[in-house]
Amino acid sequence: MAVFTDTVVYGLIVPFLPDILQDKLGMSSSSNGLLFGCFGIGVLIGAPVSAYISDRWKIRKWPMILGLVGLGATSVLFALSNAYWELIVARLAQGISSGITWAIGLGMIADVYPGESMGQAMGIAFSGFTLGYLGGPVLGGAIYSGGGVHAIAIFVGAIAVLDLVFRLLLVEPKTILSAQSSPTSSFARLEQNEKLLQVQEQPKRRTTMLDLLKEWPILACCLATVTITGAAGSFEPTLPIYMKEKYESSIIVISVVFIALVIPNVVIAPLVGKYTSDKRVLNKVAPYGRFAFMIGGSILQAIIIACMGAISNIAGLVVTLVFVGLMGGIAAVPIMSTMGEHVERMGGDAYAKVYALFNIAYSVGVIIVPTVLPPIMNAVGFAATMGVVAAVLVFGALVLAIQPTIMLIKHGRHAYIGDNARPFL
Repeated sequence: MAVFTDTVVYGLIVPFLPDILQDKLGMSSSSNGLLFGCFGIGVLIGAPVSAYISDRWKIRKWPMILGLVGLGATSVLFALSNAYWELIVARLAQGISSGITWAIGLGMIADVYPGESMGQAMGIAFSGFTLGYLGGPVLGGAIYSGGGVHAIAIFVGAIAVLDLVFRLLLVEPKTILSAQSSPTSSFARLEQNEKLLQVQEQPKRRTTMLDLLKEWPILACCLATVTITGAAGSFEPTLPIYMKEKYESSIIVISVVFIALVIPNVVIAPLVGKYTSDKRVLNKVAPYGRFAFMIGGSILQAIIIACMGAISNIAGLVVTLVFVGLMGGIAAVPIMSTMGEHVERMGGDAYAKVYALFNIAYSVGVIIVPTVLPPIMNAVGFAATMGVVAAVLVFGALVLAIQPTIMLIKHGRHAYIGDNARPFL
């Protein structure tokens, strides 16, 4: 719920942004990308600060509540804005509030679902992310057509109140672990939680974000986040303008087309989370492990996106976006569980920090892609712009393949199979 609320705010404005900026304020299409980029800058500020506080003092609940209150307030500010600079300030503040709850919320999942269970939990969380991130334009178009920007503010306020109820009922992970360790719990759960508590009690130097970035799997996942979420975000500043110019599509039609991205992604995310946590599945693609899904999904998605410029009708566009959504889910879901599991191997004291890095990487993608693509599309057209997005995905896939390929050449695949197998990604 928290992930959905945060990300839906990002996507709500997509279908009606041209109506506000170009038709009402007379701005150029480049201003659309800047407004999206401000959200990413806000996340870039809010995520690392909240992650440090949360990991340092072991609190998750109240920073999340603070972030939610801020999100509701800034959404009202956005609805009341009548000038471009006011929209910029409101969007920046929304990003800060979202960054606070993102990093801490994902860190809380890692606290409660360690080991193999983390992948499936992250898959479900990613469904909420996708539903908000890509489903936001669908909701935004329908709500704006019915009641304008003030109806958007009321909707955000309503889901914020609902989310606030859930967050007030939230139990800190330490309390959850204590309750689960009671005599009535199963032996397996007791053993798992005792292991977690032992890890948390080990006296050692606190893991910093710099320490995390020195770990190649985490650094590679950050890069994958930039390229994969950047590719997903490439449609928001470009597709509404393209459809309005080529097909003269209404806001409702643009919103409905975005459903083609949302549903496949939401459906496949929990399945990918489940299978990328299954050691039997990962052993079959050793030493690439979860990276095999990120690499394969990125390359297939790049091929599909590169072909989008050849589509001549809306029906073909919808079919293409369905496959883009499927491949995007396969590529993106393993990122969060890979980062969380690597932190667990390091001692498990930096979950909020590692997901702050995820948020920072996401923000970089959100800042760069929406800001850069509209001017590129103005210069070279939609088809060539999609070619640029495809090239970014292929670059990310090649970088992801570097370490596991070196491991494969150096040790051979047999070294990663069996009882005494080497650890892999």
